[in-house]
Amino acid sequence: MTLAEEKKYVTSQVSLLLSLEQLIPRHEIQVLNASFSDQLHYDKFAQKQSQLENLSSKLTSDSNIHSVLNNYKQQAFNYIQLVSMMKTSVRLISSEKINDLSAQLNNQIEAIKLLVFQFLSYPTAQIQLDIKKEINLLAIETSNSPSVQYGNLFKLHVKFIIENHETSAKYRKALINSPIIALLFNESKILQKQLDNINRQQLLSIFTVIISLLLLFINILRLHQNELKRVSIAHKNALEVKSQFLANMSHEIRTPMTGILGLVTLCLQSELNEEQRDYLEKMEFSATSLLRIINDILDFSKYDSGQFIIENHPFDHAKVFDNLVTLIAHNAEEKNIEFIFDIDPNIPTNLEGDPVRVSQILLNLLSNSIKFTQKGYVLLTCELLENKESDNSVFIEYKIEDSGIGLSEEQQKKLFKRFSQADESTTRKYGGTGLGLAICKLLIEQMKGTVTVESELDKGAKFTVIIPFLKSNKDTDLSQPVSLKLEKPMKLLLIEDNVITQNVIDKMASYLGASVSIANNVSQGIELCKQINFDVALIDWNLKTETGLGFIKKVQNESYHPKQLFVFSAYSNEYIEARCDQSLSIKYLSKPVTLFGLSQALKSKETDLKKVSRRNKLNVVPEKKLIYKQTTNKANNSILLVEDNKINQIVASEILKSLGLCVDIAENGKQAIELINNGQYPLVLMDIQMPVLDGIEATKILRKTYSAEQLKIVALTANIISDQIDYYAEIGMNGYLGKPYEIEKIKAVVDQYYALTTAKN
Repeated sequence: MTLAEEKKYVTSQVSLLLSLEQLIPRHEIQVLNASFSDQLHYDKFAQKQSQLENLSSKLTSDSNIHSVLNNYKQQAFNYIQLVSMMKTSVRLISSEKINDLSAQLNNQIEAIKLLVFQFLSYPTAQIQLDIKKEINLLAIETSNSPSVQYGNLFKLHVKFIIENHETSAKYRKALINSPIIALLFNESKILQKQLDNINRQQLLSIFTVIISLLLLFINILRLHQNELKRVSIAHKNALEVKSQFLANMSHEIRTPMTGILGLVTLCLQSELNEEQRDYLEKMEFSATSLLRIINDILDFSKYDSGQFIIENHPFDHAKVFDNLVTLIAHNAEEKNIEFIFDIDPNIPTNLEGDPVRVSQILLNLLSNSIKFTQKGYVLLTCELLENKESDNSVFIEYKIEDSGIGLSEEQQKKLFKRFSQADESTTRKYGGTGLGLAICKLLIEQMKGTVTVESELDKGAKFTVIIPFLKSNKDTDLSQPVSLKLEKPMKLLLIEDNVITQNVIDKMASYLGASVSIANNVSQGIELCKQINFDVALIDWNLKTETGLGFIKKVQNESYHPKQLFVFSAYSNEYIEARCDQSLSIKYLSKPVTLFGLSQALKSKETDLKKVSRRNKLNVVPEKKLIYKQTTNKANNSILLVEDNKINQIVASEILKSLGLCVDIAENGKQAIELINNGQYPLVLMDIQMPVLDGIEATKILRKTYSAEQLKIVALTANIISDQIDYYAEIGMNGYLGKPYEIEKIKAVVDQYYALTTAKN
């Protein structure tokens, strides 16, 4: 018999023994209670008896158990039989009096009955003798009458009860003291031990097999160890090659793009005619679009190589929306799409996070909404969500809603996949690489946020992004004023034909403390001016059938003329200026309107700005001129720009000069060291990749002589990945500035490492 077969047999016997252990006490109860039972009891007894016979027939264990079990069954049968006969006798002697008997005989019978019942309840030898004596004294006539027959039968049954009571008690005692339960228990213990031994043997066999397999596996691992080492080294080398290739590609692609965008920016700041400006703005848009595609591809390369970086530093949350206005508002205006911001005023100004990545996410989603919307609106709603888990962090919800072509359920399933668009036809009709939304999802997940989409085909789409931020105690240079609200109430006339924009501006103005009257067109606006003396009129430039210019011309010389007139549009102020009479006294407010921008407009004085000026693009009040304090007593107080690319030299130096700074230029690290040794500079902007001596080696040499406090060195690089940034810090660089060069980025770096004050013009 195998171990498995033996285990099966022993298990079945153990199960039978346990069943018998449970059944016999219940069977015994039915047997012992036979004296007091009825027909239902006998049915239950028969059921238990049948179960007992069935189980005992299957039991193949020790023969001693069979003997004791059979003895128990025989005793139970004898007891049941005897008790049943005694119950019959008791019922017969318990019958009522017989009328045909004499009174004396009936009295004798009743006395005997009483003694019998006493004996059954409390059996004693004395009562038994008394019953026998009374039975012998019972005088019954000899005849065949029913009464005589009853008397004789009564005597027989009484004698049967007296004579068999002791026998039934012996049977009962034998049943109670039966060793069957103990035998079953002991036998089950023996079989259980046998079963445990079988299990141990099986486990030992399994363990032996596992050890054998493990030894075999270890041998296989040893055989392949050298191959795995070789593959690991090759993979590591491949990652290093990929990282280096990524760094070189980033540098080689972004360097010319830096020159293109920088020169276009410089040209746009010069005097141009309308056609030239239009061409340059289109060139700037195309170059920026190309740079975004390049950044998307490089971002995925960084993510795949584990070099994706999410920064965390203080920033001005409101500034994110200013950047969005600058980058995409004009696109919406050209398509005649209403572009709207609805920003919760309760959002803290200063937060800690990655503003560049937040801008990238919103820019991508908003650009898509504008791209796929032919008419209607694109609405960005920004709301502060309560964070019950922490007082030091907040959740901000960004909702981008549009009235565009929408998405089917099938299209939504592949929306965030790489190189995939909702419909293949959109690649031809709308363009795009299919990377933008995939990168957005990666960025949001890296920042521990979520993104969802709700949409129906031809009914627009709504993207919801929730991102956590830390509250910052550090002030940023671009922070909003402590209070945006007006010092005194104002009356504002809003001429706007889009209902959503009306509601948003009305809400913002009410928050600031202004009462708003809304007109859908120029005629309604004029009628309201005749009824109410307005402090400010805010006129949408692009109404459905007319421009805001019509209203301005009609009220310019009227007595009901509002004190201040603001045109709000996504078109540049140069565009509006070219279409306005120079004698008109109007101001410009960029669209979409933000709470900060509206506050500036309402707080500005009538004398602040008489007309739209080229020098105040996208601003209500002229910018403050930046003046940098002298940081050293040495004569040389210039910033040193170390850059080998001629075009980038021009771009960076012109931007720095526009900030009121003096700039010296070195073409490589060797020249930079010579210039620094001849006269220390307060700040060095050091390109990383250069001929002769690159920025890394030059920094290592300089740090042997100058500490990080004595000489501030900022890396100029297109390779903005975490490992490289950490490495720049390790070799002693104070910070980094990513390419392409942007005036706001350069302002931030110069302000951080070069003493700054501000003064009004």
